[in-house]
Amino acid sequence: MRAGGEAPHQVLGRLRFLLQCSECFRRARALPAALCYVPREVQYKICKDPAAAAAAAAARSLLSVWDSPGPARGGKRAARATIEVRKGGCLRATGEEYCNGAGLWVKLSKEQLEEYTSSRDLAEGWLLAQRFGEGGDKLVPVESVEKIQWQHQTLGVDYKPAVRKLWLMLDGQANSYIPRRVAVYGGAPNRLYHLRTVLINENSFQDICILRDMKTHLPVLEIRILECRDQGYNVRLRGIKIKSFWEWDLILNADMFQPARLVRYPLLEGVDADVLYRRAVLIQRFVQLLDSVLCYLIPCPEDSSGTFNALRSMKPFLLLSKQSAALITHCLQSSESIPPPTLPKLYINRHLAREHRANPTLDPSCRNTVFVRLYEGLRSSKNNQPLDYRWPLSYSQWWECEFITEGIIDSGGGFRDSLSDVSEELCPSSSDVPVPLPFFVRTSNQGNSSSDTRDMYVPNPSCKDFPKYEWIGQLMGAALRSKEFLILALPALVWKQLAGEEVSWSKDFAAVDMELVKLLEVLEGVDREAFEFMFGRELTYTMVRSDQRVVELIPNGSSTVVRYEDRKEFIRLLQRARLEESKDQIAAMRAGLLRVVPQPVLDLLTWQQLEKKVCGDAEITVAELRRFITFEDFAANDTRIQNFLEALNNFTSKDLSRFLKFVTGRSRLPVQITVYPERANLNALDLMPQASTCSCSFFLPHYSSAKACEDLLRYAVYNCMSIDTDKNTWDE
Repeated sequence: MRAGGEAPHQVLGRLRFLLQCSECFRRARALPAALCYVPREVQYKICKDPAAAAAAAAARSLLSVWDSPGPARGGKRAARATIEVRKGGCLRATGEEYCNGAGLWVKLSKEQLEEYTSSRDLAEGWLLAQRFGEGGDKLVPVESVEKIQWQHQTLGVDYKPAVRKLWLMLDGQANSYIPRRVAVYGGAPNRLYHLRTVLINENSFQDICILRDMKTHLPVLEIRILECRDQGYNVRLRGIKIKSFWEWDLILNADMFQPARLVRYPLLEGVDADVLYRRAVLIQRFVQLLDSVLCYLIPCPEDSSGTFNALRSMKPFLLLSKQSAALITHCLQSSESIPPPTLPKLYINRHLAREHRANPTLDPSCRNTVFVRLYEGLRSSKNNQPLDYRWPLSYSQWWECEFITEGIIDSGGGFRDSLSDVSEELCPSSSDVPVPLPFFVRTSNQGNSSSDTRDMYVPNPSCKDFPKYEWIGQLMGAALRSKEFLILALPALVWKQLAGEEVSWSKDFAAVDMELVKLLEVLEGVDREAFEFMFGRELTYTMVRSDQRVVELIPNGSSTVVRYEDRKEFIRLLQRARLEESKDQIAAMRAGLLRVVPQPVLDLLTWQQLEKKVCGDAEITVAELRRFITFEDFAANDTRIQNFLEALNNFTSKDLSRFLKFVTGRSRLPVQITVYPERANLNALDLMPQASTCSCSFFLPHYSSAKACEDLLRYAVYNCMSIDTDKNTWDE
């Protein structure tokens, strides 16, 4: 038996059905009819609103019947009939449900209506089972009237709900009082069995769901705290919250698919809103099925080398999964290693690194770059064994930096600065500067003004330094495991291969070379006369790679002219060669990634999720940034806060990214910032702001106006990037 007391044959049945659905997705066939199953009859009992005492004592309930789920748009309408249900009785209805802005509706057939009303003119009827919002009576599905009566006589209640969700409400005041590992047991009082063990993410400080979607009633639930954070012994909770299964989640509803809400999805224009809703319900059912067996599909990192790739067609649905995040956390935490006892100390001259960025041709070995200094320093014999980067989330600093000629005591800020420098050297954020390292090259779209993906890079097909590509993959894995980011501007073509997903020319290569994609579309559809006019005998079996090198597609391709009747074969060869031009470099990066991150984690992550976990959120808004800013030692109406927030409101996303780097050493969210008053010059006006990247602290002076604050802050974040206040550099 497994979690929830399910029999093996039930699990196997769902697994077989899931595989059948997966094959339908892969072959673009209609889904099995069983996924659309609606029972002919369901028994419902009325659960009175506890807040309405008078109604709860009533001996009967009156329910309005509508001819369709309503109320109608633009106004009210009258109910077509009324149904009376005696206290303790049940109502028979079909299993068909419909959710809209009013709430959840259930359908009655003509025969069922005739049982409760004298009306003969309704072919079907709809009852409002649950309203949106709090309060109100609910219709709860139950097994039978006999079972209700037995439960009432035996237990004093007339329904036994199953657990939908069980939360622990954490008290985040002290980290050592927060549980790290929790086990949940349930069942009869004298026969409890294990339901689930939960590893709580180090970033979690609020409500944590530790149990969900139980299929049977559990008279007793027991929560056992197995381990606390930071080796603590006691636990503080704000409370425990439980939601039973008869309380529906009214999230997906038909009103979401009205035309006014679909303006961002032009491909859905003209599709009936009711059809879209029914499809969404079908997808929701499939995701619920996937969630129920996901733990059986993903191999454990310690005892299996299998992958989820056999079910690759279902991977996009993992974005909707409620179980994948918990499985990812479990895989990461169960594969952690013990951090090294001391940090490797690395000496870096960032002034020489900046000189190299300005003119990389002066030193092809790139020995003065931050990337190479880190790589060489970490692999030297002085640092004992190589780092494995599989450390707990709380281990926030991987090495210690000594920036030559800069006054720094690295308690984390220097390390984060070095990681940002590595990102900038690998994939420069500006298109006006040379690329200082040979591992990535700019895509053709960077010179194409009509493309909306002009800032991307791809691995250099000519670079064969695979150990360094593997180390880049290790750094990506370390960023995924931690709170740090390695910002690499890579297209979906690369991220998909790193995540183990399939790539295609039509979907993925336009982000690399839009002009080539358009040219091949024209070439495929052109007639013979236009082909001869456009290409004549100049088109040969060659191509230009991303590194601007010309390669042959076939032996002697440079001297073989493409004939009109062979153009489709030429297109096929060129597409395959361009899609695979960096496959060896990407394979090395993936190998490094898998040395740090277990295979099941990559199986569970879509390429979009992988990119976000490694690189963070590229777009920063003031509203999002303010969620991570805490003000300390300020009065509630302090003008410094008002000026500061008004200044940030005028910052662009790029400005905000530079502000983050100025304060924290990181350039993307999430990262917590604490703002303190400037203490050194209490009465001075319009001073340059200061920050401590090690503690992610910002010191806010007095400003004469919000405009003065904005100007000085913008100047600081773009021009004051050296660390020079920790110590006197002459003391080195």
